[in-house]
Amino acid sequence: MSSTNVPDALFEALERAKIKPEATGRTLLMLSGGLDSTALLVALLEHTQHAVHAHHIELSNREGRAPAEIRALERIYAWCDRNERSFERSQSTNEFPLGTGGGWDTTLSLFIASRVCHALRNQVQLVVTGHIRPAFNELTEGEAVFHAAFISRVRRPRWIRPLAFLEGTQAERKAAIRDSMGPELVEATWWCRRPRGDDRDQPCGECHACKGMVKAAELGHRG
Repeated sequence: MSSTNVPDALFEALERAKIKPEATGRTLLMLSGGLDSTALLVALLEHTQHAVHAHHIELSNREGRAPAEIRALERIYAWCDRNERSFERSQSTNEFPLGTGGGWDTTLSLFIASRVCHALRNQVQLVVTGHIRPAFNELTEGEAVFHAAFISRVRRPRWIRPLAFLEGTQAERKAAIRDSMGPELVEATWWCRRPRGDDRDQPCGECHACKGMVKAAELGHRG
């Protein structure tokens, strides 16, 4: 089944994971500060009763986007403090300037997610990420790392990717995600992989993320 908006996609993912929106267990959201994970944060806060814990990984690498993401995170949290119910939040840093960065961000995200789960005394029922349609090898490696972290544990949290249930092309999915958020919150997010400027606060306009945002905005305006 495919969904046309973020809340319906979340409900579909929860149903498949056999976790009810009204459940009061703890859900861990890996929050990058980008459009996708921010839309999921709002959906979880508004459409579930889960105790939400948002965790951000500060990626200190050759792309240099960490400062822009941190500033975006501050704006997102400020917006949520004004408009949403309370939730837990934490942050870690991964400094890896070597070579091309050491692999997929998905693998790192799921590895850190498992560590956060352990730090929270294995009280996490669900891990949520904003991946839409990762490559098969990327998805498989992320799953393997996540599962390996709980190989000696009786209980392992479920990992879900609600945005995978959105219908349409990548650009159409991005437009649906963008349209699920108000302009102020969209403006608060950060998407560029290779920011420019003295303070690294100017989108490059050339990376795949920047081009995707342009297409999403165009489709959203047409709708």
